[in-house]
Amino acid sequence: MNFTHFLTRRLPLAFALAFFWFLVSPVTGNAQTIGTHPVVGTWHWTVFNDQCKEVLQYRADGVLLSTSGDAVTTWRYSAAAVPSPQGFFRLLETSIQHNS
Repeated sequence: MNFTHFLTRRLPLAFALAFFWFLVSPVTGNAQTIGTHPVVGTWHWTVFNDQCKEVLQYRADGVLLSTSGDAVTTWRYSAAAVPSPQGFFRLLETSIQHNS
């Protein structure tokens, strides 16, 4: 991986995940992974004038498929049963497979 790839692919994702974690960190409660949870579905992130595109597919079975350019990662995730007072759900994600 070259430095340009890092700046355009990995660094924005790291900042986005850190920011997201900061927003949802105050949440407490039991974790759940059910098909009707609001996080289930496909989420798209595009930043830096379409230079960096992320696709996150949260499946009802607790598996998250993440793509960013050529990078593909599979995660296991759980989500808080109730949102924080600000309306955010705490997510716990563990990487189980990646190609980069």
